[in-house]
Amino acid sequence: MPGVNWQAQKISRSRYRDAKLVKLTPTEAKKLRTTGTPVEQLNADKVGALLAELKADNWQPNLHRNQPVKLSAEGQLLNGNHRTEAIARYGKTVEVWIWRNPSGDNQP
Repeated sequence: MPGVNWQAQKISRSRYRDAKLVKLTPTEAKKLRTTGTPVEQLNADKVGALLAELKADNWQPNLHRNQPVKLSAEGQLLNGNHRTEAIARYGKTVEVWIWRNPSGDNQP
């Protein structure tokens, strides 16, 4: 997959070096969404743009703004609301970078 090796190298040098490239199912994405920002607070344009990337098969397991989808130590979604919402709506499994915060600091 284009870009994955470059992204892996970039992550390995960042504070997110423990991030993992995982296959996220729509069901898992929807479950994560229940722990994050309420749906009505999402930017519909951002979700729509991500969904268009998915449908056009242009999705990269992206590091949106060089950041993985972030989870708290307890599994609460801290960052990645728009990506997980788009994946849930898309209905197919896609690869994303996910980082679980081991420090317990629940800041996005």
